[in-house]
Amino acid sequence: MAQRRHIRNILAAVVALLAQSVTAVDWNQWSLAKTYDSTNFFEEFAFWVSTEERVDPTHGYVNYRNASDAQRLGLADIKGGAVYLGVDSKTANMDPNATFGRSSVRVYSMQQYKFGLFIYDIAHFPAKACGVWPAMWMYGANWPKNGEIDIYEGWNDNFEMTRQTLHTSPGCRVLGAGQTNKMEWIDCNVANKSQPFNFGCSSDRLDGSWGSSNGGIFAVQWTPKGIQMWNWAHDAAPRDIETRAPAPNTWGTPNFNTQGAGNECDIERLFGEQWLVFNTVFCGDAAAADTYWHQTSCYKKGHMTCADYVAKHPAAFTDVYWLINSVNIYLPAGLTPPSIKPRGAALPEHAEEIRTAPSWE
Repeated sequence: MAQRRHIRNILAAVVALLAQSVTAVDWNQWSLAKTYDSTNFFEEFAFWVSTEERVDPTHGYVNYRNASDAQRLGLADIKGGAVYLGVDSKTANMDPNATFGRSSVRVYSMQQYKFGLFIYDIAHFPAKACGVWPAMWMYGANWPKNGEIDIYEGWNDNFEMTRQTLHTSPGCRVLGAGQTNKMEWIDCNVANKSQPFNFGCSSDRLDGSWGSSNGGIFAVQWTPKGIQMWNWAHDAAPRDIETRAPAPNTWGTPNFNTQGAGNECDIERLFGEQWLVFNTVFCGDAAAADTYWHQTSCYKKGHMTCADYVAKHPAAFTDVYWLINSVNIYLPAGLTPPSIKPRGAALPEHAEEIRTAPSWE
């Protein structure tokens, strides 16, 4: 009994020390810790690969390719100094009932982060199109235990707003105070049966960024006290982002804010280490759902299912691609991210096949 008590005391002391080290950090002073861009992106991001057993976690009509195939098919490349992530816009007359759908890519950072300031400089967002569901997001292992942060997301051709969402276990509600986004659903708990399944605390923003060929700047501040998100057109972004001396406390009201009046969200408990993710899926649980598909121009023209349209109209997806200038990650002094995983080590549980990226020169 005494030994057990001694072990508990040691564990309690360790937890207290870790908590003290986090709270002692100055969360108003950010220093650049990591940059992902054309010089290192494909060396530090891994490709999630579709298999017959697990084509796509969101049940999409898609075929996620490995790095070598993605390069060979023109789905992943370096163009004009930016990272290009595209989809197949050439293959015609596909089988809408096939196991594998239209080819695309889904990539994960091989390093995880807990807390930080994440600034995404995007030159081109995937164009709006029927059946398309692009997303720029973060999530942790054992979902939803370690949470998910959706930074940029939407689907289909009639969607005009950029969606930003948190997905968690029970214990987080965002009512909408202290932010500019409109809340669609307020409980971040994915299992809340009074909301659509897995919607989380979802918010929308109508600002022209969705599907923009001009891209934009998106920022996420994640500290033990809260999560905030902002975005701007390139010519409207704060000057301190360009100079790499970001000061979020001068940026004004965020789009999304867990610290608004009346909110409750246990950030430290609900959000663990996260991977950074970019992907474009076709159809899937959102874009193909009757609620959304029946609102598209394609359904109104007689395309009864999402997969049927996507299978037969490759040219509709010519401009469905990401161009990523950079992702800059800032940390406060004294806070370091987990070590980068060695290539081939365990990444997300869905990444069944990890292959070394080919030369991208």
